[in-house]
Amino acid sequence: MLEAMVAMAVLAAALLPLLALQGQFVRSVSQMDVVEQRLAVQSIFSSTISSTNLMEVQQGAFEIEGAQVTWKAQQILPIRTVRDYSGLTSRYSTAYYNVQARVKSQSGQISTLQTRGMGWKETRSILTEF
Repeated sequence: MLEAMVAMAVLAAALLPLLALQGQFVRSVSQMDVVEQRLAVQSIFSSTISSTNLMEVQQGAFEIEGAQVTWKAQQILPIRTVRDYSGLTSRYSTAYYNVQARVKSQSGQISTLQTRGMGWKETRSILTEF
């Protein structure tokens, strides 16, 4: 009987570090999921802004992996006429924008993202050049 109690005590002492390691593993996996979601949101946010003409659309919202993203663009430089490599005036004007986003995750945590983007508008039609 005493031997069984000693064996149980030794077994319990041996299992405690394993249980602690398992708990740490579960926490690491949970943190990794949060980081993966954050990276996915950042990537999609950057690609969305880079493909959006910010002169036409200054704000928007989308959902990715359960996170609600709302963004707003603010012009930071005046509108400029673009010149090509030869110095000739282009058909387009451009402006640069600061874009800030508010991200609300599934857990309710709120974070912000920031990037820069560009807007453009046609100043004259290509049809007038022929």
